[in-house]
Amino acid sequence: MAFAIYKRGQGKYTRLCSAFAGAIIVGAGCWRLYHKLGVWLAGMPRNSAMWAERMIPVCLFAVLGLFIFWLVNKHSVADFMIAAEGMVTALRLCFADAGLVLSTRESAKLRDHLIKLGITKMSAGSKTSPGGYSRQTDATEQFQIDDDRSPAQVAEMIKAAGVEPVWKDWERPA
Repeated sequence: MAFAIYKRGQGKYTRLCSAFAGAIIVGAGCWRLYHKLGVWLAGMPRNSAMWAERMIPVCLFAVLGLFIFWLVNKHSVADFMIAAEGMVTALRLCFADAGLVLSTRESAKLRDHLIKLGITKMSAGSKTSPGGYSRQTDATEQFQIDDDRSPAQVAEMIKAAGVEPVWKDWERPA
């Protein structure tokens, strides 16, 4: 049983989320075991019971944590997770009219990575204060923008990701 990352960089987020979910489940089980051991070990000497009550859940968490790491990097499991990330593309083909919108509230780093997963609409150069597009105003923003790149910079990022940016140009103000 080798502990190495198989196909590093592929299926990264699927594997991370799966490992995190597994760690939460294992952690909850170990927490419950910790509370049950206090009752089960009531007849033991105090020092031995305290040691066992704490070390058994910790050791079990460590062993199961290593098992989860091995499992998400096992060839067949990792290949399945990599293929599951490709399912977004299949969903985009089947439900082409369904929009996946990504706003400027998200960080630039997150937007740079999510564009590859089939996002259909992405805002850029947004203003959130009342009248923000028509005049300079001191009004408070309705929400904070995290990605403050210009539309040209976002378009370059989209092109760099291998996607064609399309501007909404069919609606003109009166």
